[in-house]
Amino acid sequence: MNKEIVISLLKEHSEVCFSSSVSKRINEKDRSSFCQNVNRDTLLLMTRIPGARKTVDVGIALDNNAEQAPYKPYQTAGFKLFRHGQTGGIKSIFQNSFTMGYKAVVIISYGVPNIPPMYIESALKNLRNGASAVVGPLINGTFYLTGMTLSEYRNLVNSGKMKIIDFEDSNARERSVALIMDSCNHCHILPEWYRVENIEDLQRLHYDFENGIGYKARWTNATASVLI
Repeated sequence: MNKEIVISLLKEHSEVCFSSSVSKRINEKDRSSFCQNVNRDTLLLMTRIPGARKTVDVGIALDNNAEQAPYKPYQTAGFKLFRHGQTGGIKSIFQNSFTMGYKAVVIISYGVPNIPPMYIESALKNLRNGASAVVGPLINGTFYLTGMTLSEYRNLVNSGKMKIIDFEDSNARERSVALIMDSCNHCHILPEWYRVENIEDLQRLHYDFENGIGYKARWTNATASVLI
């Protein structure tokens, strides 16, 4: 086991896609295919992390209702498996990861299969070089990435701030960032990105794909090309 782990949330693996506006445009069978393509790109993105499975552990967090069988090959390939549908959500993943013995944990949100790999690399580098927390804000949500060290996690828990912080409510994003920044010596803020939630987001993903912006999520883009 390494000292650091990057965990990606995979919320999409179900018969009903996470985005209702996208779901209405395609039939049930294609919905499931679209969700699987988003997951596929996300997992490929994880392998682009420098040192992935060698010096940095990688993990995937499935919703409690998701089937585990399709992901067994990834477990065999070295991915750690978590569940994020439990009470506590992202907070429980941080807790479980630190309990396992990790010194730094980075969590990538669902629905962002094309975030630039350099953002993940930057998060890890900052945590190694003095930052005790790092966040990547979403243009259309809360965070596409949150990360912290074990010492920062303990500070937030012991101060009671972890109970107040909400990693998943966009209305609480600014308050959560303020609480984290107030607790740590240095909190690094990454550039904003976007989550794929509607047709406009798919259009942006397709534009970015064609113009070399972000990670080339080719499986998601193939679906986007049909829908838009």
